[in-house]
Amino acid sequence: MAAADTTFSAIEQLPHEILLDIFAHLDAAALARLSATSSRIRQVALQDVLWKPFVTRAIYSLSPPVHGPGIHPLESALPLWHPDFGLQADVVHPPSWPTLREYVHQDPADRSKPVEPDLDLHQFQDAISFYQVYASFIRVAEALLGWWAADVPFYGMVIRIVLDMHFSDAIEHATASTDDGSRSTPSAPAFNPSASAGAMKSSPSIVCQRVYPTNRLQGLDNDRERWSEVTGFPMPANSAVIGQGTILRRSLTQIRTDLCEPGIRTEDLWHFSWDDVRRQCILPAKLVAPPSKTSSSSSSSSSSSSSSSHPETGTISQSDSRGAIRAHISSQSWLRSLDPQDAPVRPPRIPRAATIVLNDDDQDEDEADLLEDEVEEGWVVRQMARAPDFFNLGFDLEEDDPAQDILRRLMAGPHRHAVDDAEHHVYPFSDAVSARLDEGAEDVDVRVSTDTWQPYVHANERNAAFVQSPLVVTPRPPTIFPPPALLPAIRSPPWSRLGSVQIGVSDIWETMSANRRWLIEGERLTIDCLVMSPPPPYRPWPIQAHALENGPRFFPICNPRRSSALPKPAISSTDSVAYQHLPLPPRLDPAHVDFDWSAVEGLYSMTYGPHGIELLYIRARELTSLDFEPDDRLPAWPAEPLLSDDDMYEQTRINRRSAARVGARVLEAVKVLGDPNIPRGQITWRAFIDDPGRSGVAWRPPPAGFRKHTPWPLRPPQAISSQDERSPGLVLPAHGRVAGEGFVGPGWATALACISSIDEIQIWWQPMYKISIAKKLIGV
Repeated sequence: MAAADTTFSAIEQLPHEILLDIFAHLDAAALARLSATSSRIRQVALQDVLWKPFVTRAIYSLSPPVHGPGIHPLESALPLWHPDFGLQADVVHPPSWPTLREYVHQDPADRSKPVEPDLDLHQFQDAISFYQVYASFIRVAEALLGWWAADVPFYGMVIRIVLDMHFSDAIEHATASTDDGSRSTPSAPAFNPSASAGAMKSSPSIVCQRVYPTNRLQGLDNDRERWSEVTGFPMPANSAVIGQGTILRRSLTQIRTDLCEPGIRTEDLWHFSWDDVRRQCILPAKLVAPPSKTSSSSSSSSSSSSSSSHPETGTISQSDSRGAIRAHISSQSWLRSLDPQDAPVRPPRIPRAATIVLNDDDQDEDEADLLEDEVEEGWVVRQMARAPDFFNLGFDLEEDDPAQDILRRLMAGPHRHAVDDAEHHVYPFSDAVSARLDEGAEDVDVRVSTDTWQPYVHANERNAAFVQSPLVVTPRPPTIFPPPALLPAIRSPPWSRLGSVQIGVSDIWETMSANRRWLIEGERLTIDCLVMSPPPPYRPWPIQAHALENGPRFFPICNPRRSSALPKPAISSTDSVAYQHLPLPPRLDPAHVDFDWSAVEGLYSMTYGPHGIELLYIRARELTSLDFEPDDRLPAWPAEPLLSDDDMYEQTRINRRSAARVGARVLEAVKVLGDPNIPRGQITWRAFIDDPGRSGVAWRPPPAGFRKHTPWPLRPPQAISSQDERSPGLVLPAHGRVAGEGFVGPGWATALACISSIDEIQIWWQPMYKISIAKKLIGV
């Protein structure tokens, strides 16, 4: 008999270095499948030099930056009972003003990408290889990294998921032992307000953070020299600073300019660490994979091909369902909304067994619930008697009137009501709503999963409230999120099915944006979304009747850029401040005819007076026929008036013939976070690029000793001619969205938009006689 052929194949005979060069062009899934072909190929395909770039990319590219000048964690979690729940508590969390140190020793000619720190395998304790780190930890949550916006009514909610290599968490759980002596899954950390004083453990972690936009100028004093140093521009003549250093008011004209230096506060919601994987606390279950291109578009919405990895066998296999990870809740506000732990705040509850004993044997379950509610109602009254200043309901607490007791209970809350399988708790004092999807879930754990959703299938039914007569002054429900105007901001995570669509019934797939897919598929558009169980608390006010059924859904939105395309001014030392300004190329000068309008697109932070800071998505686009005439094939959006409406242009400077026509360009801002007047998802202002009334001033360097120009349209103190009075940029006719509380009576007001640069836009609201500054989020 002939001997068996033991020779290597052609590719296996190649030198080791050549195989590495070839394998370096493969993605993670292809490289993992290749490693299962033969033992020799496996020895090469699993080397750290091939898998380290995947880990590095997840940390320094896919993950938003963990630290930065504009990123500051909350020093303490926002209390659930705080009246500004969901907003920044300025007293507890001081601001961080820009300083000259951010500009010292920087070469303006060096526009190369920042050098990434060298990644060491020892940062992952007990890790055998980078392949193990990627397959069992990174790939589990790689599709979750980035920014996400929620469909919370009116206010909205924004989170970001980062990969923190130095995340610290309190050690509050120990490994339990089973009866047979084997190690069981460690329990999740229990809530402990004094945990910060205990022992801490550090481990690379996937951390979900709730984002609170802040103004870094908040709290700045009115000292002119100090104020000009922080803001970067000279103080205008005949002006004063009010509003804790954030509002510039000109004395003669009373024009108010709301200044903004964007930043974010982060509140850790949950975390999933490498230590959990290492101790097999959480097994890497079903993982997300690219869509199967052999299935039709309709079937891909119900099932998809996914990947899963096993750290012991070192393989990435295929599965038929998407999976989830179970993470530890790290927000005190979230934990208190689920199960208050503080004794003075938590009402006593009678166990079900005790309730049955206290009543007759034939008492049904409804009577038991009634007795339990009466006990809680009495606790509310007693708490109000002990702290009348806290409740401040204006009742005589000595009177024993059942009607007043019920009214006290309704005002104090929380109110409980069930929708399908979810139980909602509404807290009237904070306008916060928390939901429990099942009573058996652990309070300190959260299940995070990605799924697909078709938000526009019942669009006409959801918008039926807008059909009512406009004479009826009632709050309107927020429209479906994300609206069509926000679809271009939808980000396609790795292995997302949103980035490709099947051409007919063929095997040809075309890559396209979410906006174009919506025009093709209409209400059948499938969007990736992230859900948490239990969901975090949110604020639906002022319309609690439209509370979410199962908690908020989060949709991936484009991450803020890590660095600006504008050349940053530099100074050599702080002794004599002399900024070095580089002239802008034509594509970055808004007043130039060759200006690249795509450079303006991104997430912005903008001031809205008493409503604080809100997030916008701004982009330039061309008007289509859908902006003037509705399309019956697509969902109706009556909340957004058509541009053919005559009432939209009354008392405005917009030229309808040249600016409001099909093919004309506009600059639009859509709210990602909203307020009680204009909810999230609505267009907040629109500027007309092709209007003949536009005017511009070409770029020129700021005054000597400053890094910025005086905000438009204020006159700088050193101006000696009419040309010097104008700050560089492009001024466009615009209109801004205004409405009453609850989105009642929405309409458009006269406005102007000044595009100062690709990172800053100033909006003049003529009725309010104020200027709001929108600045692009960078490095957050």
